[in-house]
Amino acid sequence: MDYQTKNAVAIFIFLRLETTLELIHRLSEVKPPRLYIVGEGYRLHNPNEKERVSMIREIIEKSIHWDCEVFTNYVEQDIGAGLRISSGISWVFEHEEQAIFLEDDTMPSITFFKYCDQLLEHYHDDAEIMVISGNNVVSNYTLLDSYTFSSIPFIWGWASWRRVWAHYDYSIKNWPSLRKSGEIKRKFTNPMFYELREKEFDLAFKGIDYTWDYQLAYLLLEKSGMCIVPKVNMVKNVGIGPDATNTKEDYKIEHENEEEIDFPLNHPCKIEINQGFDNYYFEHFLNKRYYSSSYVRFKYRFKKLIGNRLTSVLRHILKRK
Repeated sequence: MDYQTKNAVAIFIFLRLETTLELIHRLSEVKPPRLYIVGEGYRLHNPNEKERVSMIREIIEKSIHWDCEVFTNYVEQDIGAGLRISSGISWVFEHEEQAIFLEDDTMPSITFFKYCDQLLEHYHDDAEIMVISGNNVVSNYTLLDSYTFSSIPFIWGWASWRRVWAHYDYSIKNWPSLRKSGEIKRKFTNPMFYELREKEFDLAFKGIDYTWDYQLAYLLLEKSGMCIVPKVNMVKNVGIGPDATNTKEDYKIEHENEEEIDFPLNHPCKIEINQGFDNYYFEHFLNKRYYSSSYVRFKYRFKKLIGNRLTSVLRHILKRK
């Protein structure tokens, strides 16, 4: 497919030279008019990285051969993946009203860019739509339309608007009050899914520095926003494994290759969260990834069997002893 993307693209780089060059080659096929490069710095405990980080940045910049404007935002020393990516996104939205985002361990299909371009325009003024994802790790879930709506932001290749990022809060300062009120908890039909999110939001509130997407998930729930998830998986993640920052564990993704989506897009008739998809994602992906231990799986089944209310009563009794 011959296509030139209309929107700016931002990429996040660090130490992955080979996969970043592959991503640059894919971008050269769609020729974004503006390219933003966000770079992490070397880690203080590993000063040998300083030269390597500098070398990779230079190679990446010299590999951009199509006609486009290139902007860079680098830090000298490591500030943590969470703050580096979130601050980089903020920098992009200082210059762009909408943009496409890719990390250095992702490989998008060609149609991913046309899909993002069209949906960025289609939902430009719809406050409910907050993220457009090209990633679907459970794309064997049957969808009749080209995409569905989820309460979960999938960020292995995504697009969004400045209007959304204006509400992003890295510290999620409102979390304690919303947790106490149960406002976010009531949005979950699966108590185990909420338990996972609760732990993630607690970590984000305490100031962990390795992630930024817990805060994005929180934003969608806080604002009752939605993420568009495609029928097919258009972005392959090539960075899972021991060299990854966060996804070091070895778990299987059902669709490991980037796929192309058909046009014209078939838009859903209703704009509403697909609870069936969200629950399927939890049961067939998150449940396997995070709840693989026999103890946790027993705890989950026990809660399903006796109910969440009785579980809370038992926990309270045990704490008093």
